Amino acid sequence: MPTTRSIFTMVLLALSLSYTVLAFGLIFTTTAGRIGPGFFPRIVGGLLVVALATSLVVDVRRQAGHEEAPHGREVAVLCGLAVLFMLAMIWLGGLIGMIVFTLVTLTYLNREHPVHNLLIGIGFPVGLYVLFDVLLNASLPRGALPFFN
Repeated sequence: MPTTRSIFTMVLLALSLSYTVLAFGLIFTTTAGRIGPGFFPRIVGGLLVVALATSLVVDVRRQAGHEEAPHGREVAVLCGLAVLFMLAMIWLGGLIGMIVFTLVTLTYLNREHPVHNLLIGIGFPVGLYVLFDVLLNASLPRGALPFFN
């Protein structure tokens, strides 16, 4: 008998597959050779399908072995942090919001490795900033507070 989590994962997987199929209908590159509107949706859709399929396999194996499922508290905290991240992006801007979110999330989930958390918490958002804002010229939110513009 599938669990609620497995059913939820299957629904998300079906939606992700639909999204990915639609993404492959978009133009991959423009006639000028630049990336088109289908470039990133294909990547995001493919990663979603892989992640959700992996999660579904883990759920089925966990249920077969009767392993303990993750606690609801962690899920609730991470959902709350995601909402705070969206607000942080509005007020603090994309880069600072990502750094704060990543550092807080990693600290909550992985308290044993503070140096590792710090390196990832700063390095990953800075890498995303360089990729999107600098290389692809797809600016991230600047923030509403004057000192973060």
